[in-house]
Amino acid sequence: MFHDIAVIGLGLLGGSLCKCARRNIPGSRMTAYGRDLSKLAPALDDGAVDEIGLVDRMQLSGKDLVVVCTPVIRSVEIIRAVLQRHDLAGDAVVIDVGSVKQGVIDGVADLQRAGSFVGCHPMAGSEQTGYSHSDADLYRDASVIITPSPANDESVIRRVDEFWRKLGAKTSRVDPADHDFRVSLTSHVPHIAACLLVRLLASGAADGEIDHMLPFIGNGFRDMTRIASGSPDMWSDIVLMNRENIARALAGFAGEFDKFRQRYLDSGNASADRLAEFFSGVKSLKNGIQ
Repeated sequence: MFHDIAVIGLGLLGGSLCKCARRNIPGSRMTAYGRDLSKLAPALDDGAVDEIGLVDRMQLSGKDLVVVCTPVIRSVEIIRAVLQRHDLAGDAVVIDVGSVKQGVIDGVADLQRAGSFVGCHPMAGSEQTGYSHSDADLYRDASVIITPSPANDESVIRRVDEFWRKLGAKTSRVDPADHDFRVSLTSHVPHIAACLLVRLLASGAADGEIDHMLPFIGNGFRDMTRIASGSPDMWSDIVLMNRENIARALAGFAGEFDKFRQRYLDSGNASADRLAEFFSGVKSLKNGIQ
């Protein structure tokens, strides 16, 4: 088990990981690195970490695990730099928590120590950002996808798997390319759809005054658009790095809109029975998703 852990990026995921590891791995030592010490100080004050420092002045000697918790494009640069550091122990492991995996793995594949990096994606978090929203229970019963590369030794993958399970997560292994396509359907396109629903609402507001629409907004709209409040920087990176899969998934989504309009709204096709059959079928599918 890892005990001397460095976390780079102390937002929701990084902060929660520190708190969770502190509670679940007795004797663990946590060090947080970032670009602004004032944003790291609260974690030192509340005891989630033992030490803080600037990311460009990291000291990795003795660290057995480095967790990179930054937006995915920035994470490639950081992981490359970490893997090439002379003070990183030979048996140390580097992981990330990003929502796109193939691009990150490809981005470090040319390095001699590429096998020390294991791609990970916790299916946890929310639209809230920053350490102030971190939670020691965030990873409890959460799904964590591990995406090994051909460079990874099985023993390294097992250590990473054990770490996440120690935090209370449920792990699974998936090919990184397969992961990126699946999350385009379950995470990336839903986020874009939520954003587009907000834009649709704004376009339907008289004179652009969205306040006039507020009396007509119920829990359904709020539930469906909650995630549109997520970090713009994080989501810009995700869409850029997974754009091909997202474009493919969006094309499928657009096709579903067209089929619905043609089958249930066009003159001659619209009927209560046909619509009830559609909604019943979708309800059955949704009820099967836990």
